[in-house]
Amino acid sequence: MNPASLPPVRVLLAEDDTISRMVVGRMAETLGCTCTQVGNGREALEALEATKVCPSGTYDLLLLDIEMPEMDGIEAAQAVKAHFDAHPPAGGKRPRVVALTGDLCETKLREYHRAGFDECLGKPLKIERLQALLDALPRVVPAE
Repeated sequence: MNPASLPPVRVLLAEDDTISRMVVGRMAETLGCTCTQVGNGREALEALEATKVCPSGTYDLLLLDIEMPEMDGIEAAQAVKAHFDAHPPAGGKRPRVVALTGDLCETKLREYHRAGFDECLGKPLKIERLQALLDALPRVVPAE
């Protein structure tokens, strides 16, 4: 499969720190992704909900900061998991949900996985780690 024939990975990034959001968003774009950026978990759920009216806009990857105002990453991941458990997407493909956190102790990692995160990335995020995550995403060649 030719990677050039694949559409860009669609990333939804929820991060309340403006500088961190800009840096991670720029990393994703540098790696060829399209990246929607929001400031908290509530806004992430609103962006995800908006894809229902525009199916071509669905996300491949959700990057959620753990500590955010209004709705943190754990609450957002739980809501995303509950939504996709109740309404499985066509073809069974749901976005990969990844935590961005500075706390990677074993107890917290178990909590994050129980909440619905597929993986956890440490902060500050390194572009090589994001690249490895993107390379591991299942990709489908779009139908002509």
